[in-house]
Amino acid sequence: MPDAERIVEEELEKEIDDKDIEEYLSMTLKSQEEKRLRALLSRNLGKVENPEKALVLTSILFEIDQIKTDKVWGTDKFERILLAGLNGEKVNLITMLCLINQFDYKGGYTAVVDLDEYLKNPKLEPIPLIVDELVLVIKFLRFYGINTSLTIYIADTDYIEIGQYGPVNESNVQNIRKYIENLKQYLRNVPKTDITPISEVTTSNLQYQEVKARVLKNTRNFKDPDFEREWYKKFEDALEKVSESQSKKRLFPPNDLRKKSLEITRNIWACNAGQGAIFAALGQNTILISTERRERDTNYVIDKEVRKSFPPVLYILKAAEMWNRKLTGKVD
Repeated sequence: MPDAERIVEEELEKEIDDKDIEEYLSMTLKSQEEKRLRALLSRNLGKVENPEKALVLTSILFEIDQIKTDKVWGTDKFERILLAGLNGEKVNLITMLCLINQFDYKGGYTAVVDLDEYLKNPKLEPIPLIVDELVLVIKFLRFYGINTSLTIYIADTDYIEIGQYGPVNESNVQNIRKYIENLKQYLRNVPKTDITPISEVTTSNLQYQEVKARVLKNTRNFKDPDFEREWYKKFEDALEKVSESQSKKRLFPPNDLRKKSLEITRNIWACNAGQGAIFAALGQNTILISTERRERDTNYVIDKEVRKSFPPVLYILKAAEMWNRKLTGKVD
């Protein structure tokens, strides 16, 4: 029998070529997609009274399912917002976009003004590619009749509050302003888009200051048992990553590295948590499109009072990741 099985397997292998395998895999994938689509439609028909809107909602969710890079954070809330949009309510998309930094690895850095600088230095963030993807999300939802706006918050607090790039000099302050103006110019033909430095929102926001102070206190002493149980190990892991990054950039003297890394990590957590409180207060029809990873985004909900009202998070942006793969040669 073993010899007979081997002979049969060898004969089958001779009869099957690459095209047969591709067709089989294609049919299997198509079958899986059809099954997923039917399940989505059946579920939505059960909870949406209008069959036409149930069909449109299914189409949106199915398309997002095909391109997402991670699970939607807050799926139920996300679907409710989409349905509200299909019923005529306005949907507010928000995102946090980084600045572009070029380091000399001798203790200095430059805040880059030119959005296309990544073409000269591929190690820099491909901001136009990220922004173009954000615009596609707007167009995607508008195609389905959803009234959508986009607010891009610029993470200038990384400089003026967190201090992770060392002292802020006037030259870089001016560069940040020019960078923001260049972004506004880049998006000038896209309606209902707004670009706002996050500091303009946080500076006079009492809730931001309250949450920031609370998280700073908790990360200094970890005396709150609930906070310690949930966050201490994650804080230690984050501290190690910050220390490693700061060591490479050489922004601070070696003797100050550990102390500065600890201070920066605390500031990152406190500012991010305060920003999460602001996002949570923007309204029930808000969706955050993440330019980061889920692990990083958990900083927004460090303060437990923010979590119930924090908006759903959509993970579908691929441009920066694809650029980085191209840079490292890790192209699929």
